[in-house]
Amino acid sequence: MQKYWDNLPLLCALCKNHDVDKAIESVKTMIKKKIQQGLHTYTVLLDGMCKAGRLKNAQEVFQNLLIKGYHLTVNSYTVMINGLCKEGLLDDALTLFSQMEDNGC
Repeated sequence: MQKYWDNLPLLCALCKNHDVDKAIESVKTMIKKKIQQGLHTYTVLLDGMCKAGRLKNAQEVFQNLLIKGYHLTVNSYTVMINGLCKEGLLDDALTLFSQMEDNGC
């Protein structure tokens, strides 16, 4: 049985090379194949999206993770806070930082 971490090296490489569209498709393919995704997969994807200037996409994925009940880690929040800061959205970053504290991180 294939596990999500089997595909993490590929996902990391795609994101590192700013090929976010292929990374997104890779995750979608894993989901279609019923491969359960771990938080690390989504954190790598969020980081790739933020670094590629796709903050809106990253925010949508982040909100979906919260809605689905994922227990987000400091690393996941840090990726999003960095993405917001990079775009000059310091008030949003501070709000997310407060939310991170409220959620026990």
